Amino acid sequence: TNSLAVLDDYIRNASVSSPLYTSTAFPPPWSLTGVHEGPPSDDELAPLGGEAAGFDLITQVYEPTDPARRLELAFCLAKNLRNPRIAKIHVLVESARDGTFASSIASLVDASKLHVQILGRRLRFSDAEQYAASSLPNRAVILCNADIFFDEDSLRRLGDAKTLDLDRRVLALLRWEWTCGFDITRMDLKTLVAAAQAMEGMEEVCERLRPRADSQDAWIFRAPLPALQTFDTELGRPRCDNRLAFVLGSAGYDVVNPAFADRKSTRLNSSHS
Repeated sequence: TNSLAVLDDYIRNASVSSPLYTSTAFPPPWSLTGVHEGPPSDDELAPLGGEAAGFDLITQVYEPTDPARRLELAFCLAKNLRNPRIAKIHVLVESARDGTFASSIASLVDASKLHVQILGRRLRFSDAEQYAASSLPNRAVILCNADIFFDEDSLRRLGDAKTLDLDRRVLALLRWEWTCGFDITRMDLKTLVAAAQAMEGMEEVCERLRPRADSQDAWIFRAPLPALQTFDTELGRPRCDNRLAFVLGSAGYDVVNPAFADRKSTRLNSSHS
């Protein structure tokens, strides 16, 4: 309800150039003081047991034949590897070739943060849950499509990954579209990774939220998540997002989509021009 109120207020009143999303119906906390505090710092999280790298990310990277799509996935993986709030990226690939592609990107950023495991098939939600339950118990886990990345501030807004309230709760995040394109005719993987680094801090300029009811693309939960054990749908299948929300809700989980607070789960728009 809060998100709908904010969206309605933005559509009615906000300037297109304004990067802030506020609501007269639900004013943000800083409106009372006139000061926007922003997300907590690492120093503020430290007394709570916070750590700079708190989340584990599970995804399935593959090497597309289309050059634009190939660079899109490389860009997203590079951005996640550079995110200090992500401790490890667990790539469950279909083939050794896909694993080599992911490793080649990590070698240009931080190879120590990447773990590759050959799954041998397209990633299913049940595969991700099985891996998280056995390898990442009690960890805060991000499960997302390969064309999604997070910025540091968005994950910091969620607070300490160790104490984040994910008891019977799953965050199902609507993505923000990354609208800044690239001239892929002049880029290889190395120059793309450099571009990903150079464009850090440009989220306010390059991102735009396009609300829709049938897409999340990223989920955050505390492992294990038993409700996914028998959910054999593959990530990226049409309508899988709504079906997953229904399955989780039926199992008694609170499924929430704080897209306005966690603003930056995004997808890149690659450009041929």
